[in-house]
Amino acid sequence: MPTSEPPCRSGTEVVLVSMPFADLERPSIALGLLKAGLARRGIGAEVIYANLSFAARVGLETYRAVIATPTDHLLGEWCFSGAAFPDFAPDHEAFLDLTLAGGEATEALVRRARGAAAAFLDRLAVDVLARRPRLVGCSSLFQQHCASLALLRRIRELDPAVVTVLGGANCEGEMGRATLDACPFVDLVVSGEADELFPPLCRRLLDRGRDVDPAALPYGVLSRGGGAAAAGHRPAPRATVGDLDALPLPDYDDYFAQLARSPLRRHVKPGLPVESSRGCWWGEKSHCTFCGLNGSGMGYRTKSARRVLDELAALAARYDRHDFDFVDNILDLGHVESVLGELARDDRGYNLFYETKANLKRRQIEILARAGARWLQPGIESLDDRVLALIGKGNSAAINVQLMKWARTYGVRLSWNVLCDLPGESQSWYRELAGWLPLLFHLEPPVVVVRVRYDRFSPYHMRPEDFGLNLVPCRTYPFVYPLPPDQLERLAYYFEDAGRLAPDLHRGRTLEPGHQRLERVVAAWQEAWRRDPPLLRAVDDGERTVIHDSRPCARAGRFTLEGRARAVYRLCDRARAPAALVRALAAEEGAELAWRDVAPTVAALCRTRLMMLREGRYLSLAVDGDPQPLPRDADFPGGFTSLRPLAPAATAGSDRLAATAG
Repeated sequence: MPTSEPPCRSGTEVVLVSMPFADLERPSIALGLLKAGLARRGIGAEVIYANLSFAARVGLETYRAVIATPTDHLLGEWCFSGAAFPDFAPDHEAFLDLTLAGGEATEALVRRARGAAAAFLDRLAVDVLARRPRLVGCSSLFQQHCASLALLRRIRELDPAVVTVLGGANCEGEMGRATLDACPFVDLVVSGEADELFPPLCRRLLDRGRDVDPAALPYGVLSRGGGAAAAGHRPAPRATVGDLDALPLPDYDDYFAQLARSPLRRHVKPGLPVESSRGCWWGEKSHCTFCGLNGSGMGYRTKSARRVLDELAALAARYDRHDFDFVDNILDLGHVESVLGELARDDRGYNLFYETKANLKRRQIEILARAGARWLQPGIESLDDRVLALIGKGNSAAINVQLMKWARTYGVRLSWNVLCDLPGESQSWYRELAGWLPLLFHLEPPVVVVRVRYDRFSPYHMRPEDFGLNLVPCRTYPFVYPLPPDQLERLAYYFEDAGRLAPDLHRGRTLEPGHQRLERVVAAWQEAWRRDPPLLRAVDDGERTVIHDSRPCARAGRFTLEGRARAVYRLCDRARAPAALVRALAAEEGAELAWRDVAPTVAALCRTRLMMLREGRYLSLAVDGDPQPLPRDADFPGGFTSLRPLAPAATAGSDRLAATAG
């Protein structure tokens, strides 16, 4: 990994802008990588974090209220739609009724954000052009599309000579083509990963202007002309990067410099985005039915262990931060030993977040915790085996609960949801799930029970007929974009089943009885954790295991296991089928055993609710010893934003970082 970059040419030739409603508590890894790549080519660039300045203008409460709304409601897009399309006059009251349905407090804040958009954009465009760039680019993820389009429109109006470029997840494939068709003030759209193509593209545009031959544009760059990069390709092109080790270190200097000057600096504890891989190794084998995150870039690529370790060390040294948010879609299991194992041995004090598959072994969880990866998003999605099979997760309820137990043991916090309202489901599944969930009240509850969403690039969207779906763009799109239905179909990322539309999006469809029962049980679980989280913990002294149980469903407060019961409970620390349990116990006892010899012990442990049986596998439920404390919300590695000023220690170093960046 390069330790330094060649000096840029004088001046800012390229300005990259992160628009609302990007998160405030972390810089953009995409723009950080693009800036660093431009520096390698000697092109002067600056990243403007307009999300910070807009949040300061409208207030944190307003900004966070918009971010908190469901992304498919498009409220963030609506805030800037009027500026992006000034002649567009949809029925705003109907839109707010559809999305907020009487949420007056949130509606007032969202209206405030929309009311501030035009003046904010006028000032921002002047500020951008004061740097005299020849090219302005915007990123577009989640609810950034209209804000980015609005800025590029204003740039074109004020200085038609400036080349305008848009990229990001909202521009991939057909969505990028639809954006280009609808927005003549956007010169080029990048579909896919821009890391390698963007620096030479900028060099060519800076040397020759926007009239470069479309046939000479890199694969993945969409233009209005003919040629290889334009609409002749079906499907639409998507650029990908092969060698992740060849990428530069992301440059976050501008973020920290702007945060240090912002009135928000005492409210934001920043985290650092990093990546060790792209794509999804599980998705290559079995694409989860609801997942559209990788687009057509599912192919899994990973950085070398040495590169990951060097990158963490370099970023920590430059920005005086040890909070790292890995943006990977899935943890490379090979990195558990090669990267996290080394971090666990060195104890560098890192605080790490990863997304991972749920089928981690106990030793892997222990290594993750010791390395500082004490916040995971494991893709649990459900604790019902039939639901998990229906969505192609490749795990089981027992494996998920096993992970939850080990995570609680080692003080690893989990972010997970329960999906419902799936094509092909049965309400009886949710009633059964609600019936046994109280066994798990000592483990971390889900964040929410949520209906499945139909996203572009997911199997639901690519093969709707396989699931009995008739998908149409979410009904919010016509209130945001002045486009006919066929163009909205190309632009949209979020879809609904036309055969099952709810009266409004805020309340959604009336929950079925099974869903309602599950929601009530999960609400009780969450409430128990808000007060005094229940415990189910086991202490073993070498001869007996004493189990303390404070769950609401407890049969007793204390149990003592000895002999075979103790051995069975220990062996079922990981989920075991009856045959595997019999073999393991026979090896310990040095005698031949059959299931009939073990079954009474297992049945007794299940009756006392200390063990569970799911789909033919038994799992002990108690956490070993005293569980390690879980991280607080403010400890999230991806950063934290507070309406109240944070303690100086949480934001320490901002001034020094600004000086370093400068």
